[in-house]
Amino acid sequence: MTGAGPRNLTGGPIEWLHIPKAGTSFGNTLLLWACPELNASVTWVTNEEVLPLPASCLARFRTNERKKWPIGNHVPLAGRSEAELHNVFTLIRHPHSRAVSGFHYLTDYKRVGATRYEICDYVRSHPEAHVNLGAQVKFVTGEAEFTWPSNFAMTAKYAPLPPDSLVEAACARLRAFAFVGLSEHWNATVCLFHAMYGGPVHGVELHNVRKGKYGGVGLFHSLDCGDTADERLYACAKELFLERMEQHPHCIRSM
Repeated sequence: MTGAGPRNLTGGPIEWLHIPKAGTSFGNTLLLWACPELNASVTWVTNEEVLPLPASCLARFRTNERKKWPIGNHVPLAGRSEAELHNVFTLIRHPHSRAVSGFHYLTDYKRVGATRYEICDYVRSHPEAHVNLGAQVKFVTGEAEFTWPSNFAMTAKYAPLPPDSLVEAACARLRAFAFVGLSEHWNATVCLFHAMYGGPVHGVELHNVRKGKYGGVGLFHSLDCGDTADERLYACAKELFLERMEQHPHCIRSM
């Protein structure tokens, strides 16, 4: 497809599967593409919320009841038909960097000197989806539960690593999605999105609107805490990403 403007890929609303710690800033890319009437100099998805959107724009998205995050709330992808999956856009992050980012986020950046063992012990035992092992597999397949206001706390049923069958189902789902980007390759992700679906690239899309406060202070930016499920999902996402990059080779320069 070429050209700017909203387009419903299978006749229904588009959906942003916003996995915790995988790329809040991508919401600006989706919004400015789907709603060209928005002011492109404004950061619509901020560190804390999605700014109020016109009804015409919201109508193009699958929304939820949370006022501050009407789109892109951290909602697992449950109960979707095959046709609805074709309208899903998401980013996947390598679990090694996601674990460290989630740890610092949940500890409010007060434990930046934590050891490798402290971080991994926290990640392995904590129910929050920001660090929960296999959380990205669980969000992609919808096999996760959360409640407000506790926010993203996964029940005991979902606390262990997901089984191989669920990982395989998640990998299959990625190929049904409209778009899968990689958080670690941000500029290339934005380039690929526009190569596939058209529309101009705006400056705000290349900005990190939710940058961690621990950069350069913590001992680690990436740790292997044993999240083999999300490692396999990331490998599937990367394979798909590179396949699509080959179709749009000009984006390779952005990696």
